[in-house]
Amino acid sequence: MAKVAAGIGTEKRLEGKINYNRFNEKNQFSFIGLGNNTNQGGMSWDDYQDFKGSQSFNWGDDGDFGFNGGMRYISFGGDDEESLTIQAGRGAQNRGFNKNWAGGANYNFDTKKTKFNTSYYYNKNTQDLDATSRQTNFLTNSAFTKLDTNGRLNSNQNHRGSVRFEKSLDSNNTLVVLSNFRFGNGTADYRSHQEFFRGVQDSTQLSNMSDITNFSDFNSFAIANTAIYRLKFKKKGRNFALSAGYNVNNSEGDVRQRSTNRFFRSSQTEPDSVLNINQTNHTKSLRNQLKSSALFTEPLSKKFVLETFYNFSLKSDEVDRDVFDNNEGGAVRNLNLSRYYTNNTTFHRGGTSLRYSYNGLNLLGGIGLQQIHMDGKFAVNQEDPARTRVDRRFTNWVPNVSLNYNLKNNRYLYGGYNFSVQEPNIRDLQPIVDNSNPLYITQGNPNLSPTKSHSFNIGYNHFNATKFTQMFFGAYFNKYKDQIIYSQTVDENLVTRTMPTNISGGRNFNIYGHYGFPIVKTKSNLSMNVGYNNGKNLTFINGELNDTKSNGYNGGLRLDLTPSDKFTVYANANWNVSDTRYSLSSAQNQKIVNSFYGAEMNFKLPKDIYFNSRFNYNRYVNDRFGFNQDMPILNVSIYKTMLKSKKGEIRLSAFDLFNKNRGISQSAYQNFVSQEQVRTLARYFMLSFAYNMRGMSHSVRRKGGF
Repeated sequence: MAKVAAGIGTEKRLEGKINYNRFNEKNQFSFIGLGNNTNQGGMSWDDYQDFKGSQSFNWGDDGDFGFNGGMRYISFGGDDEESLTIQAGRGAQNRGFNKNWAGGANYNFDTKKTKFNTSYYYNKNTQDLDATSRQTNFLTNSAFTKLDTNGRLNSNQNHRGSVRFEKSLDSNNTLVVLSNFRFGNGTADYRSHQEFFRGVQDSTQLSNMSDITNFSDFNSFAIANTAIYRLKFKKKGRNFALSAGYNVNNSEGDVRQRSTNRFFRSSQTEPDSVLNINQTNHTKSLRNQLKSSALFTEPLSKKFVLETFYNFSLKSDEVDRDVFDNNEGGAVRNLNLSRYYTNNTTFHRGGTSLRYSYNGLNLLGGIGLQQIHMDGKFAVNQEDPARTRVDRRFTNWVPNVSLNYNLKNNRYLYGGYNFSVQEPNIRDLQPIVDNSNPLYITQGNPNLSPTKSHSFNIGYNHFNATKFTQMFFGAYFNKYKDQIIYSQTVDENLVTRTMPTNISGGRNFNIYGHYGFPIVKTKSNLSMNVGYNNGKNLTFINGELNDTKSNGYNGGLRLDLTPSDKFTVYANANWNVSDTRYSLSSAQNQKIVNSFYGAEMNFKLPKDIYFNSRFNYNRYVNDRFGFNQDMPILNVSIYKTMLKSKKGEIRLSAFDLFNKNRGISQSAYQNFVSQEQVRTLARYFMLSFAYNMRGMSHSVRRKGGF
């Protein structure tokens, strides 16, 4: 089977995609290639499933056994590291101007006893982004506002590959071996003009002005290898599983930092002082991890099963950062910014749980004991014999309770409690000063403790197949101890220095609900959703505790009108209200309102001609800061099936007819509020052609229900 699509448009817009699949009972081969400069992402979920075939989803392949079937806090990688696997379903990109290129091949061999998969995938993204933003930070008895006009040109490319082999040795023994790798490189060119004013809004007292030019290039390599052995004993329900893994993640990069920073105290025209920065920074980061897990299940009776597990992980991190000041005499090593850092994190967790299963009811209660040991050393450079030692050990009991109840008549109840301990990521632990933005300086903290959280959740789902009604609602609550937050110190020149630290008392509560029903069966449906979120976020501002409380309200409606197979209308509306209150500066309490409205209309005309129009109206309001932005977007297209067996389609599309598209965002968190507008792809027209060997299947109805 082959599918090909290509389009050409105004403003030099181009896009193309090709899919090829060939398969039989044992062998599956697929190929995909795509490219565009229309801000479309990479693979869609449909593309991904066609590409991977029977290997699209393999749950439990991480080999981490225990509560909830896995433990993200001993997984390999960090919050800011790229995934080793293909990222699908990202959709359109509404920030800047993006060029995307991707392609790959996949092969599956699938029999009852042997399953083999291998794939390769390449992707490249280039993003050109120009943005303007306003951010106001609230201090103890004052505030300051930053206006930022910046431009970025980023380019990233990655090669990803995977191999998975699963073999049923006999009816009771199974072996799984898999490996995923990624290597890539990229560059980032950043330019920014920033102005700082004392006060909240429309201030006239200029404090600082900075012009920043940074350029970086990097390369990275990562590989994750896992082997899993599963054994079924003759006694039904008695099972054993063992896994072992070895992972590597290395990166290396260079950064050139140049900035001119002017500070105004006595005059608004002539600076009192000027700070020039001209530095080069070379950073090399190496991470290795060994991990293993074991799981044994023993049925005590027809209703009770005992599960026992053990997890082990050893992560070794090494970071070498060399910073040089460039001046007329040459490059001089900066001893305040250069660091050599090593850290070993050892993780042990063992536990047991008892599971009860009867008539659709599944109850699990368990407890584990875990220990995290962080052993680190850092110095100015590798040759420096003076090393500062960090040796910290944390031991905790980790209980877990879960409920899953499959009631009759398509009703489902679930809930649970979980206590987790999350170690700090490597970026926050590194005792490294980052002055890439000289007015916002960050520094790591090797003395961080793991974050502990209590999590509760409960939910209920119900679908009535006779009445076509659907309902679900739920709630969850998280409470944090030793939560990692970023304390701030702002000096008289409005230079902000941040450092991660631990604090207790943060929390988050969320409740949500949805109800959908037919107005006229098969002709019209109405669905409604509501939600409420309450959060408490703590941070230190110049040594004083700021307690930010937020209340979020959201609601939405969706109406589907499908009177015939030739005409459909879909309409929706969503409202999001964020009410934020600050303890240190209550005068700056504010309410942000984001509202989104949409409508879609589809016609089937004679001679297999179709017409589609989509209209979205987005509104962003913050009365406290006079921010009021509207963005109406209208897209229309007309297309016709053609060729024998309707294998071809020709389409004429118009995007953003009003030429109003911008990337707009606004948010309030901790002690700041920000608004940003990004120049992005706006009005253009495109003529495209698509060919599908299976033939085109068109409908004016959307896929799926309400």
